[in-house]
Amino acid sequence: MLEAGFTALQVLILESAGSSGSDFVLDWIAEADRTWTPGRSRDRFIVAPCIAPTTPQGFVRMVRQYTAAAQSHPAAARVQDKLVVFTFAPRELSATDWTSIRAQLAEDSPGIFLIGDLQPDSSQTGGRLLEAPLRPYLSSLDATWVFDDHLLEIWPSMVPFVARNGLPLVGSLMPGYNRETSQGGLVDPGGTSRFRELWRRNLEAGIPWTVAITWNDVVEQTDIKPSSNWNHTRQDINRFYAERFRGIARTVTSPRLYSSSVSHAWPGQAARAEALVINPGDTPVDVTVGLVDATGKPVGNEVHAVVPPNSCGAATANVAVDAHVAQGRPTFLRPRSVATIAGSPIAHVTGAPILLYLNAEQAGRDRQDWYSVPAHRAIEQPVGLTTAAGTGSATVASPAGRARFLDLLLNTREAGRAYDEARHTFAGRSVTPTIVGPQDVSAPSTGFLVGRVITNDERVGYSDPIWLD
Repeated sequence: MLEAGFTALQVLILESAGSSGSDFVLDWIAEADRTWTPGRSRDRFIVAPCIAPTTPQGFVRMVRQYTAAAQSHPAAARVQDKLVVFTFAPRELSATDWTSIRAQLAEDSPGIFLIGDLQPDSSQTGGRLLEAPLRPYLSSLDATWVFDDHLLEIWPSMVPFVARNGLPLVGSLMPGYNRETSQGGLVDPGGTSRFRELWRRNLEAGIPWTVAITWNDVVEQTDIKPSSNWNHTRQDINRFYAERFRGIARTVTSPRLYSSSVSHAWPGQAARAEALVINPGDTPVDVTVGLVDATGKPVGNEVHAVVPPNSCGAATANVAVDAHVAQGRPTFLRPRSVATIAGSPIAHVTGAPILLYLNAEQAGRDRQDWYSVPAHRAIEQPVGLTTAAGTGSATVASPAGRARFLDLLLNTREAGRAYDEARHTFAGRSVTPTIVGPQDVSAPSTGFLVGRVITNDERVGYSDPIWLD
């Protein structure tokens, strides 16, 4: 977390699960206490609970359990001498309940600084912020934060609303959202553009803290930590902006290039690819992205952008799929990106393949993932992928020796993973039927196979796809 620029952790605790107010959070606080030793002022870490109540008495009980356990720990988050307590979904209780809760806790020592989720539920209101249901709760809060998958859409109305009501705003970040259940939401990340724009608005608002909402990062694809799909890209973006937010020296001082692209597409959609540059230096960086077909031939026009000093910026290519599957056979494209300073290349990278299907049914899913390859973490040699006719087996080979993971992807779903090997033959190709929680998935048994290699030093590479009839 420190590598990503985070200096605090908010731990969700559910009253409905029968939890104590000190469950889980005290374990994290005890670990964070170690950062409060002399000479570590830059990376001191603090922790606070986020209590999701179902009853007023349950919330009071959990707060008192927490404050009794946390008051002696330096890493327990505080505002002045009050222990910070976040709350999630406060409108599960009435405004009258919250008035009663604050009255019961008013004389407690140590006191609490209560930061309440604004809970706009904008996905249920067409992406709009409805003020009237929220206003009665504000008087019971010391500050507010916002958990909402449409943060970017409601931001222009949310910030002035909170200001008009005299409350400090703790900002919020969410890089995208994809909960793949029957009623799960989808907010496309647009490569890294959504994440970067929310960071820009948080900085512009001049807020004291901001919260990256990643509680269910695997389930909802909100992960900022390094991952198989995103590698270190989101973490590096977060660190860049967090260092600006805190006004501290840069950890990385030279420009870096990142390629992010959609996993797959079909007619009516675009093959989208982003070439991002994080530029902490004092010289502008030119960045270019283009797409090439299976033979390496350019497809569409290259797109250029200039990234000013001390900023993040990207060039984004969008190529309509329809013309590239006109022959009635699925194919693929790959993004190629290059960054230059004054005409001299400083980095280049070929991104992950974008699978092009004839229709969504052939892909077996109607949602796109994104894959990201940082240029400084790319495996430069080709990743090997072969199949044996009539056997159903497939072999993934690492060009970099033994690897942490050898992945076999079937129509963008994981169909096999091997550990600590340089080469592995997968006997079958069956997609894991469940992701996390009630997210049952399936995939056609035919389609695209892709090999992915992630090395022990977390470099990543993708094979060219193989189509199985």
